[in-house]
Amino acid sequence: MKRTISVSPFEQFDSDFELEVCDYLRSKGFAVDTQVGCSGFRIDLGLKLPNSSDYVLAIECDGATYHSSKNARDRDRLRQEILERMGWKFYRIWSTDWFRNKSVEQLRLSEAAADAVKNPTKAEVKPVDSQPTETFEEVAVEKHFEFPAYKAVDFFEVCRRHHHSDFKAIVKEILEVEAPLSEDLFLKRIVWYFDREKVTSVVQRAYEQQMYGCQRYGIICRNGFLYLDNGKEIRFRGPGDIERDIKQIAPEELAAGMFEILKQNVTADRNGLYRSLATQCGVARVGKAINEAMDAALNVLVRDKSVVIDGDRISLE
Repeated sequence: MKRTISVSPFEQFDSDFELEVCDYLRSKGFAVDTQVGCSGFRIDLGLKLPNSSDYVLAIECDGATYHSSKNARDRDRLRQEILERMGWKFYRIWSTDWFRNKSVEQLRLSEAAADAVKNPTKAEVKPVDSQPTETFEEVAVEKHFEFPAYKAVDFFEVCRRHHHSDFKAIVKEILEVEAPLSEDLFLKRIVWYFDREKVTSVVQRAYEQQMYGCQRYGIICRNGFLYLDNGKEIRFRGPGDIERDIKQIAPEELAAGMFEILKQNVTADRNGLYRSLATQCGVARVGKAINEAMDAALNVLVRDKSVVIDGDRISLE
Protein backbone atom coordinates (compact mmCIF):
# COMPACT_ATOMS: atom_id res chain seq x y z
CA MET A 1 0.00 0.00 0.00
CA LYS A 2 1.43 3.34 -0.97
CA ARG A 3 1.81 5.80 1.83
CA THR A 4 -0.38 8.72 0.77
CA ILE A 5 -1.24 9.70 4.33
CA SER A 6 -0.01 11.97 7.09
CA VAL A 7 1.47 11.01 10.45
CA SER A 8 1.87 13.31 13.43
CA PRO A 9 5.56 13.95 14.28
CA PHE A 10 4.64 13.54 17.96
CA GLU A 11 3.37 10.45 19.73
CA GLN A 12 -0.36 10.96 20.38
CA PHE A 13 -2.71 8.61 22.19
CA ASP A 14 -6.42 9.05 22.85
CA SER A 15 -6.33 6.70 25.85
CA ASP A 16 -4.15 4.60 28.11
CA PHE A 17 -5.65 1.54 26.39
CA GLU A 18 -4.37 2.72 23.00
CA LEU A 19 -0.91 3.37 24.45
CA GLU A 20 -0.78 -0.12 25.94
CA VAL A 21 -1.74 -1.77 22.64
CA CYS A 22 0.92 0.25 20.82
CA ASP A 23 3.60 -0.68 23.37
CA TYR A 24 2.67 -4.35 23.08
CA LEU A 25 2.96 -4.38 19.28
CA ARG A 26 6.32 -2.64 19.39
CA SER A 27 7.57 -5.08 22.04
CA LYS A 28 6.82 -7.84 19.50
CA GLY A 29 8.92 -6.11 16.87
CA PHE A 30 6.15 -4.56 14.78
CA ALA A 31 6.53 -1.06 13.32
CA VAL A 32 3.62 1.12 14.44
CA ASP A 33 2.64 4.77 13.95
CA THR A 34 0.02 6.53 16.06
CA GLN A 35 -2.88 8.74 14.98
CA VAL A 36 -2.41 8.14 11.27
CA GLY A 37 -4.31 10.55 9.02
CA CYS A 38 -5.72 9.65 5.61
CA SER A 39 -8.00 11.84 3.52
CA GLY A 40 -9.47 13.63 6.51
CA PHE A 41 -9.81 10.51 8.69
CA ARG A 42 -7.80 9.39 11.72
CA ILE A 43 -6.74 5.85 12.57
CA ASP A 44 -5.55 4.99 16.09
CA LEU A 45 -2.60 2.79 15.07
CA GLY A 46 -1.08 2.05 11.67
CA LEU A 47 0.98 -1.14 11.27
CA LYS A 48 3.76 -0.93 8.67
CA LEU A 49 5.85 -3.43 6.76
CA PRO A 50 9.35 -3.81 8.24
CA ASN A 51 11.78 -1.12 7.02
CA SER A 52 9.05 0.41 4.91
CA SER A 53 6.59 3.27 4.89
CA ASP A 54 3.80 1.04 3.56
CA TYR A 55 0.88 0.43 5.93
CA VAL A 56 -0.73 -3.00 5.97
CA LEU A 57 -3.18 -2.82 8.87
CA ALA A 58 -5.34 -0.18 10.56
CA ILE A 59 -5.87 -0.93 14.27
CA GLU A 60 -8.74 0.76 16.10
CA CYS A 61 -8.84 0.80 19.92
CA ASP A 62 -12.37 1.33 21.20
CA GLY A 63 -13.15 2.16 24.83
CA ALA A 64 -16.16 1.11 26.85
CA THR A 65 -18.12 4.27 25.99
CA TYR A 66 -17.99 3.31 22.30
CA HIS A 67 -20.42 0.42 22.83
CA SER A 68 -23.23 2.72 23.88
CA SER A 69 -22.61 5.43 21.30
CA LYS A 70 -24.61 4.89 18.10
CA ASN A 71 -23.09 8.03 16.57
CA ALA A 72 -19.59 6.69 17.11
CA ARG A 73 -20.47 3.30 15.61
CA ASP A 74 -22.13 4.84 12.56
CA ARG A 75 -19.25 7.24 12.06
CA ASP A 76 -16.56 4.57 12.28
CA ARG A 77 -18.47 2.10 10.11
CA LEU A 78 -18.60 4.68 7.34
CA ARG A 79 -14.96 5.59 7.81
CA GLN A 80 -13.95 1.93 7.62
CA GLU A 81 -15.89 1.41 4.40
CA ILE A 82 -14.21 4.40 2.78
CA LEU A 83 -10.71 3.41 3.86
CA GLU A 84 -11.19 -0.22 2.88
CA ARG A 85 -11.98 0.98 -0.63
CA MET A 86 -8.59 2.67 -0.51
CA GLY A 87 -6.90 -0.63 0.32
CA TRP A 88 -6.78 -0.62 4.12
CA LYS A 89 -7.31 -3.73 6.23
CA PHE A 90 -8.94 -3.19 9.64
CA TYR A 91 -8.58 -4.80 13.06
CA ARG A 92 -10.69 -3.56 15.99
CA ILE A 93 -9.98 -4.16 19.69
CA TRP A 94 -12.38 -3.51 22.57
CA SER A 95 -10.92 -2.19 25.83
CA THR A 96 -13.16 -4.43 27.97
CA ASP A 97 -11.97 -7.56 26.12
CA TRP A 98 -8.35 -6.42 26.30
CA PHE A 99 -8.30 -5.82 30.05
CA ARG A 100 -10.39 -8.87 30.99
CA ASN A 101 -8.71 -11.39 28.66
CA LYS A 102 -5.42 -9.71 27.89
CA SER A 103 -3.40 -12.81 27.03
CA VAL A 104 -6.06 -14.02 24.58
CA GLU A 105 -6.47 -10.60 22.96
CA GLN A 106 -2.70 -10.14 22.70
CA LEU A 107 -2.39 -13.50 20.92
CA ARG A 108 -5.16 -12.61 18.47
CA LEU A 109 -3.61 -9.22 17.78
CA SER A 110 -0.17 -10.75 17.21
CA GLU A 111 -1.61 -13.27 14.78
CA ALA A 112 -3.51 -10.56 12.88
CA ALA A 113 -0.43 -8.33 12.72
CA ALA A 114 1.82 -11.18 11.57
CA ASP A 115 -0.69 -12.18 8.90
CA ALA A 116 -0.97 -8.58 7.66
CA VAL A 117 2.82 -8.33 7.35
CA LYS A 118 3.10 -11.74 5.69
CA ASN A 119 0.18 -11.19 3.31
CA PRO A 120 -0.02 -7.44 2.65
CA THR A 121 -2.98 -6.17 0.70
CA LYS A 122 -2.57 -6.01 -3.07
CA ALA A 123 -5.21 -3.31 -3.49
CA GLU A 124 -4.04 -0.20 -5.26
CA VAL A 125 -4.64 2.91 -3.23
CA LYS A 126 -6.75 5.37 -5.17
CA PRO A 127 -7.00 9.03 -4.24
CA VAL A 128 -10.30 10.24 -2.79
CA ASP A 129 -11.67 13.70 -2.24
CA SER A 130 -9.82 15.55 0.49
CA GLN A 131 -13.12 16.33 2.20
CA PRO A 132 -15.21 13.55 3.81
CA THR A 133 -18.63 12.88 2.31
CA GLU A 134 -21.62 14.92 3.44
CA THR A 135 -23.09 11.87 5.15
CA PHE A 136 -19.98 11.49 7.27
CA GLU A 137 -20.03 15.15 8.26
CA GLU A 138 -23.64 14.89 9.46
CA VAL A 139 -22.76 12.24 12.02
CA ALA A 140 -21.95 13.72 15.44
CA VAL A 141 -18.34 13.19 16.48
CA GLU A 142 -17.87 11.47 19.83
CA LYS A 143 -16.12 13.78 22.28
CA HIS A 144 -13.00 12.51 24.02
CA PHE A 145 -12.87 13.03 27.78
CA GLU A 146 -10.76 15.98 28.85
CA PHE A 147 -9.91 17.15 32.36
CA PRO A 148 -10.48 20.83 33.19
CA ALA A 149 -7.36 23.02 33.33
CA TYR A 150 -6.06 24.40 36.62
CA LYS A 151 -7.32 27.93 37.27
CA ALA A 152 -5.23 30.18 39.53
CA VAL A 153 -6.68 33.15 41.42
CA ASP A 154 -4.91 36.53 41.32
CA PHE A 155 -3.68 36.75 44.93
CA PHE A 156 -2.85 40.43 44.66
CA GLU A 157 -6.37 41.27 43.45
CA VAL A 158 -7.96 39.31 46.31
CA CYS A 159 -5.67 41.05 48.80
CA ARG A 160 -6.69 44.42 47.41
CA ARG A 161 -10.39 43.65 47.88
CA HIS A 162 -9.74 42.62 51.48
CA HIS A 163 -7.44 45.61 52.06
CA HIS A 164 -4.64 43.16 52.96
CA SER A 165 -6.19 42.82 56.43
CA ASP A 166 -7.77 39.38 56.88
CA PHE A 167 -5.27 36.80 55.62
CA LYS A 168 -7.47 33.79 56.37
CA ALA A 169 -10.41 35.32 54.51
CA ILE A 170 -8.06 35.93 51.56
CA VAL A 171 -6.91 32.30 51.63
CA LYS A 172 -10.50 31.04 51.85
CA GLU A 173 -11.53 33.03 48.77
CA ILE A 174 -8.62 31.53 46.84
CA LEU A 175 -9.50 28.04 48.02
CA GLU A 176 -13.04 28.46 46.71
CA VAL A 177 -11.41 28.14 43.28
CA GLU A 178 -8.13 26.29 43.85
CA ALA A 179 -8.72 23.77 46.66
CA PRO A 180 -7.02 21.45 47.25
CA LEU A 181 -3.99 23.72 47.14
CA SER A 182 -0.36 22.85 47.86
CA GLU A 183 0.98 25.02 50.70
CA ASP A 184 4.46 24.80 49.19
CA LEU A 185 3.23 26.12 45.85
CA PHE A 186 1.03 28.72 47.53
CA LEU A 187 3.86 30.15 49.63
CA LYS A 188 6.10 30.48 46.59
CA ARG A 189 3.38 32.49 44.86
CA ILE A 190 2.71 34.85 47.80
CA VAL A 191 6.15 35.21 49.36
CA TRP A 192 6.07 38.93 48.59
CA TYR A 193 3.18 39.26 51.06
CA PHE A 194 5.74 38.62 53.80
CA ASP A 195 8.26 41.10 52.34
CA ARG A 196 10.61 38.38 51.19
CA GLU A 197 11.84 37.05 47.86
CA LYS A 198 12.27 33.41 48.90
CA VAL A 199 10.40 31.06 51.21
CA THR A 200 12.52 30.89 54.35
CA SER A 201 11.92 29.65 57.87
CA VAL A 202 10.92 33.21 58.76
CA VAL A 203 8.28 33.20 56.04
CA GLN A 204 7.08 29.77 57.12
CA ARG A 205 6.63 30.87 60.74
CA ALA A 206 4.83 34.08 59.70
CA TYR A 207 2.50 32.06 57.46
CA GLU A 208 1.70 29.60 60.26
CA GLN A 209 0.91 32.49 62.61
CA GLN A 210 -1.41 34.03 60.02
CA MET A 211 -3.18 30.69 59.52
CA TYR A 212 -3.69 30.02 63.24
CA GLY A 213 -7.38 29.32 63.86
CA CYS A 214 -8.12 28.82 60.14
CA GLN A 215 -10.54 26.00 61.01
CA ARG A 216 -13.09 28.66 62.01
CA TYR A 217 -13.05 29.73 58.35
CA GLY A 218 -13.68 26.20 57.16
CA ILE A 219 -10.05 25.75 56.09
CA ILE A 220 -8.35 22.39 56.68
CA CYS A 221 -4.54 22.05 56.69
CA ARG A 222 -3.51 18.44 56.08
CA ASN A 223 -0.21 16.92 54.97
CA GLY A 224 0.97 20.06 53.20
CA PHE A 225 -2.32 20.86 51.44
CA LEU A 226 -5.16 23.29 52.06
CA TYR A 227 -8.76 22.09 51.74
CA LEU A 228 -12.17 23.64 52.29
CA ASP A 229 -14.62 21.95 54.63
CA ASN A 230 -17.58 22.61 52.34
CA GLY A 231 -18.45 19.14 51.10
CA LYS A 232 -17.60 20.08 47.53
CA GLU A 233 -16.41 17.17 45.38
CA ILE A 234 -12.70 17.28 44.53
CA ARG A 235 -11.97 17.15 40.80
CA PHE A 236 -8.68 16.49 39.02
CA ARG A 237 -7.27 19.41 37.00
CA GLY A 238 -4.70 19.26 34.24
CA PRO A 239 -1.96 21.83 33.52
CA GLY A 240 -3.34 25.34 33.28
CA ASP A 241 -2.49 28.78 34.66
CA ILE A 242 0.42 27.44 36.72
CA GLU A 243 2.67 24.40 36.55
CA ARG A 244 2.40 21.91 39.40
CA ASP A 245 4.94 19.29 40.36
CA ILE A 246 3.40 15.89 41.08
CA LYS A 247 4.10 16.49 44.79
CA GLN A 248 2.03 19.66 44.57
CA ILE A 249 -1.12 17.76 43.58
CA ALA A 250 -3.13 16.42 46.49
CA PRO A 251 -3.66 12.63 46.69
CA GLU A 252 -7.43 13.21 46.67
CA GLU A 253 -7.16 15.12 43.40
CA LEU A 254 -5.01 12.43 41.78
CA ALA A 255 -7.48 9.83 43.03
CA ALA A 256 -10.30 11.76 41.34
CA GLY A 257 -8.33 11.65 38.09
CA MET A 258 -7.81 7.90 38.41
CA PHE A 259 -11.51 7.40 39.01
CA GLU A 260 -12.46 9.32 35.85
CA ILE A 261 -10.01 7.27 33.77
CA LEU A 262 -11.45 4.05 35.18
CA LYS A 263 -14.97 5.26 34.39
CA GLN A 264 -13.89 5.55 30.75
CA ASN A 265 -12.17 2.15 30.59
CA VAL A 266 -13.87 0.10 33.38
CA THR A 267 -10.63 -1.80 34.04
CA ALA A 268 -6.97 -0.83 33.77
CA ASP A 269 -3.51 -2.17 34.42
CA ARG A 270 -1.86 -0.39 37.37
CA ASN A 271 1.17 0.80 35.40
CA GLY A 272 -1.01 1.86 32.51
CA LEU A 273 -3.33 3.79 34.84
CA TYR A 274 -0.39 5.56 36.48
CA ARG A 275 1.14 6.41 33.12
CA SER A 276 -2.13 7.70 31.74
CA LEU A 277 -2.73 10.01 34.69
CA ALA A 278 0.90 11.17 34.68
CA THR A 279 0.43 12.22 31.07
CA GLN A 280 -2.61 14.25 32.12
CA CYS A 281 -0.38 15.93 34.72
CA GLY A 282 2.04 16.93 31.98
CA VAL A 283 4.66 14.38 33.05
CA ALA A 284 6.55 12.60 30.27
CA ARG A 285 8.30 9.89 32.31
CA VAL A 286 7.07 7.88 35.28
CA GLY A 287 9.76 7.54 37.97
CA LYS A 288 9.95 6.76 41.67
CA ALA A 289 8.43 10.04 42.86
CA ILE A 290 5.54 9.69 40.41
CA ASN A 291 4.84 6.11 41.45
CA GLU A 292 4.88 7.04 45.14
CA ALA A 293 2.38 9.84 44.54
CA MET A 294 0.19 7.51 42.48
CA ASP A 295 0.34 4.80 45.17
CA ALA A 296 -0.88 7.31 47.74
CA ALA A 297 -3.67 8.39 45.40
CA LEU A 298 -4.70 4.78 44.75
CA ASN A 299 -5.00 4.20 48.52
CA VAL A 300 -7.37 7.18 48.69
CA LEU A 301 -9.34 5.85 45.72
CA VAL A 302 -9.78 2.41 47.28
CA ARG A 303 -10.82 4.02 50.56
CA ASP A 304 -13.42 6.36 49.06
CA LYS A 305 -14.72 4.61 45.94
CA SER A 306 -15.99 1.18 44.87
CA VAL A 307 -12.71 0.03 43.32
CA VAL A 308 -11.30 -3.49 43.23
CA ILE A 309 -7.59 -4.34 42.97
CA ASP A 310 -6.70 -7.80 41.66
CA GLY A 311 -2.92 -8.00 41.41
CA ASP A 312 -2.00 -5.21 39.00
CA ARG A 313 -5.51 -4.99 37.59
CA ILE A 314 -7.70 -2.18 38.89
CA SER A 315 -11.40 -2.01 38.10
CA LEU A 316 -14.69 -0.48 39.17
CA GLU A 317 -17.11 -2.68 41.05
